[in-house]
Amino acid sequence: RDEGDDWAQLALQGPKAAAILARLTKTDLSRIGNYRFAEGEVAGRRGLVARTGYTGEDGFELFTPPAGAVELWGALLEAGKGDGLLPCGLGARDTLRLEAGYLLYGQDVDDEHSSFEADYGWVVKLDKGSFLGKSVLERQKREGLKRKLTGVKLLERGVPRAGASVLIDGRAA
Repeated sequence: RDEGDDWAQLALQGPKAAAILARLTKTDLSRIGNYRFAEGEVAGRRGLVARTGYTGEDGFELFTPPAGAVELWGALLEAGKGDGLLPCGLGARDTLRLEAGYLLYGQDVDDEHSSFEADYGWVVKLDKGSFLGKSVLERQKREGLKRKLTGVKLLERGVPRAGASVLIDGRAA
């Protein structure tokens, strides 16, 4: 069942995320492992508390009905004010996730590149039954890859953005 419109998502990321969130919830955050979630209440709003951050930092995603999302946002900012908590956008998230080597579907990987080609084979479980694309992945594993996506390293200060040129010895790659 698609419940996408029933939930708003807020992310609280960084080394102080657990301490800040703990001020707003009775949920035992230490019991939520990476890529796990718990039902709970944050700032008086029921929802899900997930530890599925995609920035390379520890953090949490909070899923709440949309009607309470603005108030929850304000409560998070207030709870973290003394710790220097600031809102940021997707550009900041992208910088962090790229530094951690995390790819984002639709931005870094797409339908034209398999999980193996994107060096994300660790998420593929070929022994877990049938799924769309399994035969292609089995063939790639058996025969090897003809192409592979790779990371790049910025040599100067800046933020790499989608569509930016990649140069090798001064020439577009």
